[in-house]
Amino acid sequence: MSTDAEILLDRRGTAGIVTLNRPAALNAVTRGMVATLHEALERWRHDGAISRVIVTAAGGRAFSAGGDLRHIYEAGHAGRQSESITFWSEEYALNALIKRYPKPYVALIDGIVMGGGVGISIHGSHRVAGDRFEFAMPEVGIGFFPDVGATWFLPRLPGQIGTYCALTGERLKAADAVSAGIATHRVASTRFAELVGALCGAVSVEAILAAFAQAAITSSRLQGGGEPSRASKREDNEEVRSRGSEPAGTPPRPDPPVSASPPENTAGPVVAHRRAIDRIFAGSIDIILALLAAVAAPASRDARWAGEVAATVRSKAPLSLKIALSQMRRGRSYSFEECMQAEFRVVSRVAYGHDFYEGIRAVIIDKDNRPQWRPATLAEVTAASVERHFAPLESELVLP
Repeated sequence: MSTDAEILLDRRGTAGIVTLNRPAALNAVTRGMVATLHEALERWRHDGAISRVIVTAAGGRAFSAGGDLRHIYEAGHAGRQSESITFWSEEYALNALIKRYPKPYVALIDGIVMGGGVGISIHGSHRVAGDRFEFAMPEVGIGFFPDVGATWFLPRLPGQIGTYCALTGERLKAADAVSAGIATHRVASTRFAELVGALCGAVSVEAILAAFAQAAITSSRLQGGGEPSRASKREDNEEVRSRGSEPAGTPPRPDPPVSASPPENTAGPVVAHRRAIDRIFAGSIDIILALLAAVAAPASRDARWAGEVAATVRSKAPLSLKIALSQMRRGRSYSFEECMQAEFRVVSRVAYGHDFYEGIRAVIIDKDNRPQWRPATLAEVTAASVERHFAPLESELVLP
């Protein structure tokens, strides 16, 4: 097994082990990684000696900070948008394979997990958060939209947490992640190596994780959901820059559990604002901003929080905000397949637009953090311009 590959595959006992191996790029997901992982999962799916899959990452800082945005930027400016669209179709097919995988799929996440990294973890049966766990879907900050199945899993988080995540890019640390269900278990980072060893044996995955977990989720709901703790715009941009690239036939497994009412002593900072989030983020963008302004005005305990959230939302790409909000509202009633189809429709339009490349330019290429969005304001984004992104394509996404 070469240690120079972008993704490493190993067999140990009863487990197929995947290691994301681009630590210098925060394990940003490439097309080659998508293909390698897809092929391995198909092979192990039919291998009687493999009873579970373990996915981990090299480097310690990130599980995966997203996709290879620099490559997408360069392809777009060279007129090769179709190349990127092919990548997304393959990535979304991988997301679907993971969601339907018939064997336990255990993602061990000890670090940043964003965008494409979320897609190869959240759809699995088990997501284990280490001490350095940080989840976010910050795409609206670079003129993109929450994809890799976010139309499915974000609306299925408790209350309006998913909408809050989609519109703010909020970061979710381990306590909030376990409370909301993004993570199914929490294990100390120092025990990850021991946990991998245990998972390679014959004892069931559930029993092993129950023995190692610091906190478990008790009530049930979704396949991949969670709750964020918000990073500032500067933090998100620094992570995107540091990665240098970014951003069938088998019956589906039952949805993993999610906690609607996390215990007080396990809640993180987002859960502390859950009541306000549910009330404020249930309406349109204009209503959300108006309610945030109303909460920020008086000297209440939520005033500072509301002001910071409002400023964060206003810093994002206007068109992306309205597309993301439409995703959250549609996704509640869509099947998983309909969600992935909708995302492919949106990405097939965004790839030929302006804002995505402008966002990458401002954050990754020139690093001036001064994107010039088109349209520049929320008022300029019409309902028709949003709806156009969800219209049917001549060549729709075909999932395995």
